[in-house]
Amino acid sequence: MKFRLAYIWFALPVVLIAIWVVVVYLPLSAKIKVKTGELANMKKESENIDNQIRVMVEARKKDEQIKASAEQLQMNIPLLNDFPQFVRGMVKAAGKDGIVIDRLSTRLETGDGNQASPMLNPVLEMNTRGSFMQVGKFLEDLQGKEAYRRISKARISYDEKEYPTLNAAVKIEFKVWRENIIENK
Repeated sequence: MKFRLAYIWFALPVVLIAIWVVVVYLPLSAKIKVKTGELANMKKESENIDNQIRVMVEARKKDEQIKASAEQLQMNIPLLNDFPQFVRGMVKAAGKDGIVIDRLSTRLETGDGNQASPMLNPVLEMNTRGSFMQVGKFLEDLQGKEAYRRISKARISYDEKEYPTLNAAVKIEFKVWRENIIENK
Protein backbone atom coordinates (compact mmCIF):
# COMPACT_ATOMS: atom_id res chain seq x y z
CA MET A 1 0.00 0.00 0.00
CA LYS A 2 2.82 2.34 0.78
CA PHE A 3 4.22 1.51 -2.58
CA ARG A 4 0.95 2.47 -4.34
CA LEU A 5 0.68 5.61 -2.25
CA ALA A 6 4.16 6.63 -3.43
CA TYR A 7 3.06 6.11 -7.05
CA ILE A 8 0.02 8.28 -6.49
CA TRP A 9 2.10 11.06 -4.95
CA PHE A 10 4.59 10.90 -7.80
CA ALA A 11 1.98 10.38 -10.53
CA LEU A 12 -0.28 13.17 -9.32
CA PRO A 13 2.26 15.98 -10.12
CA VAL A 14 3.09 14.34 -13.47
CA VAL A 15 -0.62 14.14 -14.36
CA LEU A 16 -1.15 17.76 -13.24
CA ILE A 17 1.83 18.86 -15.31
CA ALA A 18 0.53 16.90 -18.31
CA ILE A 19 -2.92 18.47 -17.91
CA TRP A 20 -1.35 21.95 -17.58
CA VAL A 21 0.73 21.32 -20.72
CA VAL A 22 -2.30 20.12 -22.67
CA VAL A 23 -4.76 22.71 -21.35
CA VAL A 24 -2.53 25.80 -20.97
CA TYR A 25 0.92 25.51 -22.57
CA LEU A 26 0.13 23.96 -25.96
CA PRO A 27 -2.76 26.36 -26.81
CA LEU A 28 -0.70 29.37 -25.66
CA SER A 29 2.34 28.13 -27.57
CA ALA A 30 0.25 27.72 -30.74
CA LYS A 31 -1.21 31.21 -30.31
CA ILE A 32 2.27 32.65 -29.74
CA LYS A 33 3.55 30.97 -32.94
CA VAL A 34 0.58 32.31 -34.90
CA LYS A 35 1.12 35.82 -33.51
CA THR A 36 4.88 35.57 -34.23
CA GLY A 37 4.09 34.65 -37.85
CA GLU A 38 1.61 37.53 -38.10
CA LEU A 39 4.21 39.89 -36.63
CA ALA A 40 6.82 38.70 -39.15
CA ASN A 41 4.34 39.26 -42.00
CA MET A 42 3.54 42.74 -40.66
CA LYS A 43 7.27 43.56 -40.50
CA LYS A 44 7.69 42.44 -44.13
CA GLU A 45 4.69 44.54 -45.19
CA SER A 46 6.05 47.49 -43.22
CA GLU A 47 9.43 47.15 -44.96
CA ASN A 48 7.72 46.92 -48.36
CA ILE A 49 5.67 50.02 -47.61
CA ASP A 50 8.78 51.85 -46.37
CA ASN A 51 10.62 50.90 -49.58
CA GLN A 52 7.70 52.08 -51.72
CA ILE A 53 7.55 55.36 -49.79
CA ARG A 54 11.31 55.80 -50.21
CA VAL A 55 11.02 55.20 -53.97
CA MET A 56 8.13 57.68 -54.20
CA VAL A 57 10.08 60.31 -52.24
CA GLU A 58 13.13 59.81 -54.46
CA ALA A 59 10.95 60.10 -57.58
CA ARG A 60 9.40 63.29 -56.21
CA LYS A 61 12.88 64.70 -55.48
CA LYS A 62 13.99 63.87 -59.03
CA ASP A 63 10.88 65.54 -60.41
CA GLU A 64 11.55 68.62 -58.30
CA GLN A 65 15.18 68.68 -59.45
CA ILE A 66 14.12 68.36 -63.07
CA LYS A 67 11.57 71.13 -62.64
CA ALA A 68 14.12 73.34 -60.88
CA SER A 69 16.71 72.77 -63.62
CA ALA A 70 14.06 73.46 -66.29
CA GLU A 71 13.15 76.70 -64.51
CA GLN A 72 16.83 77.61 -64.23
CA LEU A 73 17.35 76.80 -67.90
CA GLN A 74 14.34 78.89 -68.87
CA MET A 75 15.61 81.81 -66.81
CA ASN A 76 19.00 81.63 -68.53
CA ILE A 77 17.64 81.19 -72.06
CA PRO A 78 15.40 84.04 -73.22
CA LEU A 79 11.99 83.75 -74.79
CA LEU A 80 11.66 84.66 -78.45
CA ASN A 81 9.86 87.89 -77.50
CA ASP A 82 12.70 88.82 -75.13
CA PHE A 83 15.51 88.16 -77.62
CA PRO A 84 15.81 91.83 -78.76
CA GLN A 85 16.46 92.88 -75.14
CA PHE A 86 19.03 90.08 -74.89
CA VAL A 87 20.81 91.42 -78.01
CA ARG A 88 20.67 94.99 -76.65
CA GLY A 89 22.30 93.83 -73.42
CA MET A 90 24.97 92.00 -75.40
CA VAL A 91 25.67 95.14 -77.50
CA LYS A 92 25.92 97.27 -74.34
CA ALA A 93 28.35 94.77 -72.83
CA ALA A 94 30.43 94.88 -76.01
CA GLY A 95 30.48 98.69 -75.86
CA LYS A 96 31.65 98.60 -72.26
CA ASP A 97 34.48 96.26 -73.28
CA GLY A 98 35.60 98.77 -75.95
CA ILE A 99 34.27 96.89 -78.97
CA VAL A 100 32.59 98.83 -81.79
CA ILE A 101 29.79 97.00 -83.59
CA ASP A 102 29.58 98.21 -87.19
CA ARG A 103 26.78 95.99 -88.46
CA LEU A 104 24.23 93.85 -86.69
CA SER A 105 21.51 91.71 -88.23
CA THR A 106 19.41 88.80 -87.02
CA ARG A 107 17.39 86.14 -88.69
CA LEU A 108 15.44 83.24 -87.32
CA GLU A 109 16.21 79.60 -88.07
CA THR A 110 13.80 76.94 -86.86
CA GLY A 111 16.58 74.39 -86.37
CA ASP A 112 16.39 70.96 -87.95
CA GLY A 113 12.84 71.36 -89.29
CA ASN A 114 11.31 69.81 -86.20
CA GLN A 115 8.19 71.89 -85.59
CA ALA A 116 7.53 70.19 -82.22
CA SER A 117 10.74 71.58 -80.73
CA PRO A 118 10.19 74.30 -78.13
CA MET A 119 13.51 75.91 -79.15
CA LEU A 120 14.33 78.27 -82.00
CA ASN A 121 17.77 79.28 -83.20
CA PRO A 122 18.09 82.96 -84.08
CA VAL A 123 21.28 83.79 -85.95
CA LEU A 124 23.09 87.02 -85.17
CA GLU A 125 25.51 88.36 -87.76
CA MET A 126 27.78 91.16 -86.65
CA ASN A 127 30.84 93.03 -87.75
CA THR A 128 32.97 94.26 -84.88
CA ARG A 129 36.12 96.27 -84.36
CA GLY A 130 38.39 96.11 -81.37
CA SER A 131 41.69 94.80 -80.12
CA PHE A 132 42.42 91.10 -80.28
CA MET A 133 42.01 90.71 -76.52
CA GLN A 134 38.74 92.68 -76.47
CA VAL A 135 37.16 90.64 -79.28
CA GLY A 136 38.43 87.40 -77.74
CA LYS A 137 37.02 88.30 -74.33
CA PHE A 138 33.69 89.31 -75.89
CA LEU A 139 33.38 85.99 -77.74
CA GLU A 140 34.44 84.08 -74.65
CA ASP A 141 31.78 85.85 -72.58
CA LEU A 142 29.19 84.93 -75.22
CA GLN A 143 30.19 81.28 -75.02
CA GLY A 144 29.57 81.34 -71.27
CA LYS A 145 25.89 82.20 -71.73
CA GLU A 146 23.26 79.44 -71.68
CA ALA A 147 21.56 80.97 -74.74
CA TYR A 148 24.76 80.57 -76.81
CA ARG A 149 24.63 77.68 -79.26
CA ARG A 150 27.65 78.06 -81.54
CA ILE A 151 29.67 80.31 -83.78
CA SER A 152 28.85 79.01 -87.23
CA LYS A 153 31.10 81.34 -89.18
CA ALA A 154 33.84 83.80 -88.30
CA ARG A 155 36.28 85.89 -90.31
CA ILE A 156 38.93 87.84 -88.48
CA SER A 157 41.35 90.31 -90.06
CA TYR A 158 43.48 93.24 -89.05
CA ASP A 159 42.57 96.67 -90.30
CA GLU A 160 45.40 97.86 -92.51
CA LYS A 161 44.85 101.50 -91.57
CA GLU A 162 44.59 100.93 -87.82
CA TYR A 163 46.96 98.04 -87.16
CA PRO A 164 46.09 97.07 -83.57
CA THR A 165 42.41 97.09 -84.46
CA LEU A 166 40.91 93.75 -85.35
CA ASN A 167 37.90 93.42 -87.67
CA ALA A 168 35.69 90.41 -87.02
CA ALA A 169 32.68 89.23 -89.01
CA VAL A 170 30.94 86.68 -86.82
CA LYS A 171 27.82 84.59 -87.34
CA ILE A 172 26.55 83.40 -83.94
CA GLU A 173 23.64 81.04 -83.29
CA PHE A 174 21.64 81.32 -80.09
CA LYS A 175 18.87 79.30 -78.47
CA VAL A 176 15.56 80.85 -77.49
CA TRP A 177 12.28 79.40 -76.28
CA ARG A 178 9.24 79.65 -78.52
CA GLU A 179 7.07 80.14 -75.43
CA ASN A 180 7.20 79.77 -71.68
CA ILE A 181 7.46 75.99 -71.17
CA ILE A 182 7.05 76.13 -67.39
CA GLU A 183 3.66 77.87 -67.58
CA ASN A 184 2.44 75.43 -70.24
CA LYS A 185 3.03 72.37 -68.07
